[in-house]
Amino acid sequence: DYIDAHLSLAFCLHDQRQFREASLVLDRAQHRLGDHPRYYKARAFLASSAGQHKETIKSWDRVIALTQPKPSIDALRRRGWMLYSLGHPKEALLDAEQVVARLPDDIAYRWLCGLCKLGLGDKAAAVAIFKQCHAANPQATPALINRSPAGAQEAAAAALGLTLQRPRGGRCEEGEGGPGPKC
Repeated sequence: DYIDAHLSLAFCLHDQRQFREASLVLDRAQHRLGDHPRYYKARAFLASSAGQHKETIKSWDRVIALTQPKPSIDALRRRGWMLYSLGHPKEALLDAEQVVARLPDDIAYRWLCGLCKLGLGDKAAAVAIFKQCHAANPQATPALINRSPAGAQEAAAAALGLTLQRPRGGRCEEGEGGPGPKC
C-alpha cells in the first residue's frame, strides 16, 4: 500500500521501455493512488511514449490542477512544449510565461515564449525575446535554434545576425528532445 513504491516501479519500468508492464502497475494501483500528482505524471510519460498526445496533455492538466496554487514547473514545461509542438502556440505561451515568471533565468522557456509569439504572428516581440536570450547566454543560442522548427530557425538566426549551419546536402535530421530539425 506504499504509494511511492508503485509509482517508482512504474517509472523504472517506463525507463526500461517496458511500457505495458508500467501501465499494468499503474492500473493495479490506481484505486490506492487516488488523485496523486505523481500518478498522473507517470500516466503522462506512458501516454507520451505511446504517441497519445491528447492523453499526455490531459495527464499534465491533472498534475497542474492537483498542484495548485503553485502548479508543478515540470508539468508546465512538458505541457508547454507539447502544446507548442502540436501547433497550439497560444496555450503553450501561457505555460511558458508561468515558467519564466517563476524561473526568470530559464532561457529555454524564454525562448519558447519567443517561438510562441512568432507562431502567433508577433514577429517583433519574438525577435526581442530571441535577442534577450542570446544576450543572456550566447553559448546556448545554437542549441535553442536547433530545437526550433525550421521556419523559426531562420527567423531567429536572421534576428540575431547568425548563419544556420547545414549538413552536407542541405538536409537536417529530426532532432531529439524537442520539436524541430537538428542541424
